[in-house]
Amino acid sequence: MTQRPTRFLNFTNEEDINLINLVKQYRSLYDVYEKEHKDLMVRNQLWHDVARIMERDVSDCKKRWRSMKDTYYRQKRTKTRTNWVLMNRLQFLDAVGKSYDW
Repeated sequence: MTQRPTRFLNFTNEEDINLINLVKQYRSLYDVYEKEHKDLMVRNQLWHDVARIMERDVSDCKKRWRSMKDTYYRQKRTKTRTNWVLMNRLQFLDAVGKSYDW
């Protein structure tokens, strides 16, 4: 029997914070209007750098980042007060490409 992939990645809060801080340093990873964002080779290299520092697989880092980013935008859209501990740390995303009518 084949094992199903785990749905949730086991990142600690500290690892989540480290990942956010690393991605924040590389604007090309999250800002679609950044010139280098369109260069897949550059983005792949940046993700490899992030994964090496995190001591994780690139795919795990990307999945976790996407999950946190999507959760952030979902929380913003609901306009309800949230207790999510990472909410404030992701506010830098407000200043980039995706503009929603909150």
